[in-house]
Amino acid sequence: MLTQAEVITFFNHQLEVWEEVNQRFSDLNNVLSKQLDINGFEVTISHNPMRIRSSAAKVDKASIAARQCFLCDANRPAQQLHINWKNYRILVNPFPILPRHFTIIAHEHRPQSIATAIDDMKELALILPDFAIFYNGPACGASAPDHFHFQAVEKSALPMMTGQPIPFGVITLNGENVTQQSVNNILSRLPKNDDEYEPKVNIFCTSETNVPQLTIIPRRKHRPDFYGEDGMLISPASIDLAGVIVAPRRVDYENIDLNVIKSIYSQLCFSQSEINNLLNDNPSI
Repeated sequence: MLTQAEVITFFNHQLEVWEEVNQRFSDLNNVLSKQLDINGFEVTISHNPMRIRSSAAKVDKASIAARQCFLCDANRPAQQLHINWKNYRILVNPFPILPRHFTIIAHEHRPQSIATAIDDMKELALILPDFAIFYNGPACGASAPDHFHFQAVEKSALPMMTGQPIPFGVITLNGENVTQQSVNNILSRLPKNDDEYEPKVNIFCTSETNVPQLTIIPRRKHRPDFYGEDGMLISPASIDLAGVIVAPRRVDYENIDLNVIKSIYSQLCFSQSEINNLLNDNPSI
């Protein structure tokens, strides 16, 4: 059975044999960062130029069809090692946001969809109790919406996981309520566009004393209205909503202030009262 110690040992070995990625993780110690407070929710803004590939990713159907899938076995770098776990491969993320950043990809090439993956997400969270396992929906920050994957980072690095008051609405499931049926029930009650096969959501799964907790963040839209080369290249995914906002460009890092952060959260997320209304005033199902 896979253990957290084995995964961390694998991480250390991967950095030993992949010098370029080892340097990227080392460079995280030197990224510019600043903290801004939203009523007790302390957001970190991180100027991380390595993440421009993800923030500027074109995820429309034509762009995806025109490129090779960078998560498929045949297209990943030869230096990128993996651990086999169930029907997944556990990889070190070569463009990290936080220390010990993993990507957990499906063996087969299939679309990003949480419809049958909650049990795997929960099991992985129980294996990795120091980590938050998270899912970016296909229009919620996933730069590879054509190939199913989770990611994982240490949960202590995310303000949302440290008991701070969250400035937007979430849906929380605990213990035996963390099931695929419960999640599918919730998703069926959230709004989605006619051309979408699932509502826009980011999802976190963690465990504490062997009890899983699932946090669902319903979203209004993919990117804020100021996204773009002439605005800001800020494309929020799970980590950004959890309190670490990535700014690949220096100009965006310098221009982000409290009003910009509040605008990101209000444009992309629902309030708690709005979510309660969507779920018939029952946020915990």
